[in-house]
Amino acid sequence: MVMGFLHELRGRELHKLEDVGTSGRTPKIIDIDNPYYEDWGVVEVIKKDMKQPVINHPYENHTIVSVKMNIDRDKQWVYNFHFDSDKQKVNHLLVKNDIIDSREVYRLIHALCLITERMQQTDHTTLKEANKHG
Repeated sequence: MVMGFLHELRGRELHKLEDVGTSGRTPKIIDIDNPYYEDWGVVEVIKKDMKQPVINHPYENHTIVSVKMNIDRDKQWVYNFHFDSDKQKVNHLLVKNDIIDSREVYRLIHALCLITERMQQTDHTTLKEANKHG
């Protein structure tokens, strides 16, 4: 099973938007300037403005792939994929480029995030309009 979470950069903080299947111990807000988090992929990919994913192995048989996505001119999200390193399909899709070029998988995730963001904006606008008209 692939687990993970999604963060949004707001100023100098990463705010957790969603967490699926992880332990839930990752803080809801991460100060990217806090030295405690400097080795975390979610921070590294933002601070170094990386176009490529950061791949970490924080403990035995666990892989985390952190991917930065530009949602619009002013908004950046980071998706962290968490999975057991022995899960070959996931490893081949996200790390090794064996089944399909991993960049294509990241592009698909980016597209899904863009759609999600646009749907949230549309829902918010629709609610504002509905409230304005009673």
